[in-house]
Amino acid sequence: MVDKHIQRLREGHRLRRNAINELHFTYKGLQRLLNGMVKRSGDGPLAETLRAQLMQDRSVLHDLSNVAMDHGHPPIPSTCVEADALLAEVYHADRSGAMGQARMDALLQGLKAVRMHLLRTWSGLIDQVPGDVLPRFREAADRLRTMEAQQHRALLDLEARIFQGEAVLDRLSA
Repeated sequence: MVDKHIQRLREGHRLRRNAINELHFTYKGLQRLLNGMVKRSGDGPLAETLRAQLMQDRSVLHDLSNVAMDHGHPPIPSTCVEADALLAEVYHADRSGAMGQARMDALLQGLKAVRMHLLRTWSGLIDQVPGDVLPRFREAADRLRTMEAQQHRALLDLEARIFQGEAVLDRLSA
């Protein structure tokens, strides 16, 4: 009975560490991409959104690192195949030529996919945090997940503003 309890605790610790490392890896990669995208985007609604996302991502990454260290789970260098593939899609969309509707749409779709991945990872982390054992860690993770949800909403709002006159089917078939 005690062995199963210890095994569950170890498995929870491993899953939390993996989620923290994955979040850290994804935010670091996204920050590198957003830095370049902000420089190339000029002015306009896309540039404003990218700048705001970059600033908030810096804050989230800083808070994630601090909370993780405070609770004995400091992020360590790692890779994540899924996040790496999503970040590569954003990179290629950003490098796909002049800023037209197709490129902007590809960028938004890629960024939304990365944000959804981050939201799923945050949810997985929160599911692995026992509220009775680590209540402050759980509260901080939930607050950071909420900030990530706001980032995703900002992309949806931007997409609606940019493509408001186009039908969804027209955009999907392009």
